[in-house]
Amino acid sequence: MDNMYNFNQAFTQLRKETKLSIDEFCADYNKRFNGNINSDFVLKIENGDSRIDYNEAKILAEYFNVNRFYILGLITDKNPKLTDSEQIYAAFARGIEWVSNNYLNKLPNKKHINTTDKT
Repeated sequence: MDNMYNFNQAFTQLRKETKLSIDEFCADYNKRFNGNINSDFVLKIENGDSRIDYNEAKILAEYFNVNRFYILGLITDKNPKLTDSEQIYAAFARGIEWVSNNYLNKLPNKKHINTTDKT
């Protein structure tokens, strides 16, 4: 995943790997986690029109047996052998990169702040 906010791509890939249709996925997920998701919601996720919160990401990560940071699109390894602190650092670093690439580099009058200037 090139972009840290590719949750929809990660989710779509994982759902397709289960070889379940959207309706089958919804039924299985709702049964296992006493959920209430439907095909419209899943389609919105897969099309990038909807996001989920951190708690929902934890449940989906458990469902797909992947790391919660992977399902959020913050890391590229499904099950890294990293501590929570290392995973958070990796996700934070990708977040800085994403902000830089998507916002800071597109500002009209980019001014660089010299943090070493003592004047």
